[in-house]
Amino acid sequence: MTITLEQKFAHVAAYNCRLYRKYNLDDKGSHPWSLVGRLRLESDVLSEATCLLPSLASFTQTVQEVTSQEVEDAWQQGKLKTDTT
Repeated sequence: MTITLEQKFAHVAAYNCRLYRKYNLDDKGSHPWSLVGRLRLESDVLSEATCLLPSLASFTQTVQEVTSQEVEDAWQQGKLKTDTT
């Protein structure tokens, strides 16, 4: 069965929502469920020697840029269906 790119993104979003709800039963969102979330929450105690602070600050933007490039590459290589938007 082939699913659309939009459906794949919806599956990933649903998966992330399930993980969030697993660790945050209320709407306070105070329990990080991922490494990046934990690092962001505790960034004030990270030492500069870890070299994580600049990377952590740009993580989301980098993920968006890489995803956009990968989708574009897949489109150019004919790996996406023509009805993919």
